[in-house]
Amino acid sequence: MFEMQRLITRMAQAIIPDVLIIALSLMLCSCAQMPQVIPNHQDQVGDSVKSMQDDDPVAALAQLEQKEATQNFKPDVLFLLEKGELNFINSKYEAAIQSIEAADALIRNNEDSQQTKNKIKSMAAATLISEKLKDYPVKDYEKVMTNVRLAQAKIALQQVDEARVDIKRSHEREALIEAGISKKEEELQALKKEAKTEESPKVLDGYPVDTINSPEVLALKNGYQNAFSHYLSGYLYEAMGEPGLAAAGYRKSIELGGLKNDLDDALAGLDRRMANRGRADTTDVLIVFESGNAPQINDKTFTVPVPTPTGLNTITISYPVIYPSEPGQMPKVKLAGTEAMLVPLTNFNAMARRTLKDEMPGVITRIITRGAVKGLVQDQLASQLGIAGSLVGAAGAMLSEGVDDRSWQTLPEQISIARLRLPPGGYDLLIDGNLAQKGPEKVEVKGAYMILPVRLLKNSFRVGNVTYIGQLLLKPSEQKTKPGKKNSQPRKPAKKKKPLND
Repeated sequence: MFEMQRLITRMAQAIIPDVLIIALSLMLCSCAQMPQVIPNHQDQVGDSVKSMQDDDPVAALAQLEQKEATQNFKPDVLFLLEKGELNFINSKYEAAIQSIEAADALIRNNEDSQQTKNKIKSMAAATLISEKLKDYPVKDYEKVMTNVRLAQAKIALQQVDEARVDIKRSHEREALIEAGISKKEEELQALKKEAKTEESPKVLDGYPVDTINSPEVLALKNGYQNAFSHYLSGYLYEAMGEPGLAAAGYRKSIELGGLKNDLDDALAGLDRRMANRGRADTTDVLIVFESGNAPQINDKTFTVPVPTPTGLNTITISYPVIYPSEPGQMPKVKLAGTEAMLVPLTNFNAMARRTLKDEMPGVITRIITRGAVKGLVQDQLASQLGIAGSLVGAAGAMLSEGVDDRSWQTLPEQISIARLRLPPGGYDLLIDGNLAQKGPEKVEVKGAYMILPVRLLKNSFRVGNVTYIGQLLLKPSEQKTKPGKKNSQPRKPAKKKKPLND
């Protein structure tokens, strides 16, 4: 890495003119203005995230709306995503759709090739001054979840056909992301070949490498596809009578989920379920169980020597770190007295760390470049102002340094599912014997297919709008008997079914 620093320093001397170094010097010297120059996502949403973590999503949404009402406030893409998610948690689905669609429009606009010039300016600022000065590049898994959340909100409003469109768009977005990653990989290989090296820049000694090389991270196929979205699409297509598309969704969820034995039932029993459509006497219930909080990005600070024309300067640099969450016990969920065995499908903590792992070569290159440039700035200030200039340059460099801590923080940490077959009726939903003595939630089971969304908070849980798809028809043997005749055979109680049944 030290040799790379020397190489970048020489390149910076040759490429960066003296006037730019002077301009950077003035910017780094404006220490008092640095908090205003560099945006901080936590200043905008930190209070709301804390309220959410403290079990109060109503207050969290109110705080975000209060921030939005301030004068000259212009919500960015990440603020819109946070607002949309809080509306979703509070079952305000129309408002959630409005915010997330606005965010999606900004994402698509940023993906447009016409924005290339703005992206270059943004990345230059990140490379030379601070990671936080670049436009927020919505992470790939966040882009996909934008479409999935839109589909879920429309499902909650019984707009199943519209949700189908968003499911399709999520698959199209995954294909677009895959193509972009392939292009980047080709460009990286070309650069390696030109530089006659096969190695990428490595993180510093002391960086917690195990956070991005843990088994759960390495087990992920990529950092943007999640098993839940594909299982949901399979279930939705099945409910709409499209077995071919349903099979594709279930098959992809098996490929991504890493829990093949638990998910196989959905695919293996698809043909039999489709053959029995219209003759079933029980409702196919899908419980979508969301828990925990999306991870926050922390920084790991190092002080490193940077070569300059007059010797070595000391520069403070920061690396982004996402720590794994503490493993917790999966709560017990009971509906109609039957325990629903939850199957974890998507963990956004692991996906965020996988994304960071994939982004790390670019992050390291910008860090090294930024360190070399700031070393030159300090050298310039020292030559003009002596030790005072060197100290001011060092202070400015330290204040401007910092990781980009922005992410979609109101997402859950984990999404799990459970699947049951239950006879129609009103039942109690219990989670770990009533969290915070809230008491059981009354749930009505009906229809051919039913989606039951649950969000587990710190000491309570919230049940969203329940969606019913299709009509449930009784078996011929269970139709009403002819007038004047009594059915002498009492109806047997329904047997308890295994979770994720076929």
